Amino acid sequence: MLSRNQVLVCCIILLSLFVFSCSDNPVSNKGSILTTDTSSFIYPFKDGSSWNYSRKFTAFNFRPDSIKSHFSNFPVYGNGTTTILYDTVINGVTTKCFLSTYTENSNSFDGRDYYGNYDSGLVCYGYRSPFGSGLTPFKLNGIHFLFNGHEFNSVQELFYTYENNRLEPFTPNDTLILEIPPVVCLRYPEVTGSQWFFKAIGEFDFIYKKYLGFEKIMCGGGYWNCMKTERIWSTMAGLELYDYYSGAGILKRDYTIRDILIMNEFADTLGFADMNDLYTVISFNIPTE
Repeated sequence: MLSRNQVLVCCIILLSLFVFSCSDNPVSNKGSILTTDTSSFIYPFKDGSSWNYSRKFTAFNFRPDSIKSHFSNFPVYGNGTTTILYDTVINGVTTKCFLSTYTENSNSFDGRDYYGNYDSGLVCYGYRSPFGSGLTPFKLNGIHFLFNGHEFNSVQELFYTYENNRLEPFTPNDTLILEIPPVVCLRYPEVTGSQWFFKAIGEFDFIYKKYLGFEKIMCGGGYWNCMKTERIWSTMAGLELYDYYSGAGILKRDYTIRDILIMNEFADTLGFADMNDLYTVISFNIPTE
């Protein structure tokens, strides 16, 4: 029969095992799996931070199946890099300039976004569009796309519009567009279920963001606990827009647009299709000092 001291020792050992089994599980020196759903992080904001990413555009669920012949070049692949450059003043506010470059089929573009990072969240004050009169190099054999009453010349143009929440006409390349009022891209702390107003598009379209919960995303040789964040358009069906944020930045975007009307160069309806844009960070570098 165990003595009282022996029982106490056994309890201490069991408690120690429980504590260690519930601690963070380090996978590599570049990432870790966090076990709790209340983790809070601040978006990286140091000059020189960079993220290398790939993009994959796919089309599927063709109706009728015959229109699939117009998408023989799919899936389409691209790659790019986002880098935090320096401080700059936008509309009287000191911000960080985020430079994003993108290359696809030998066509290269770059754009800039301007952010402030505060105790309450990450705020965007403006941007410079990488595209002038649309993504003309990406046009697909005279095919046009119609979604929610808006016509697009390419799949890339379609996704650029809804990923960046910009339904205004394309502006001359490198024109500074101010976000008035500034938009809250992330709200701190990251708590599952919280939702906030993100942006108004015109008079009747409103976008909200909502934290859905933490999911594990692999990047840079390790796993990162990312907050899956949904963009909700108040008046639009067929949009499934998810961003995955972590203490290492945004590591994944998974955007699907459904029921896109496909037209030929004469505006004749050919059918419908669904499309996906998968953005994946493959490596990153965040300076420690």
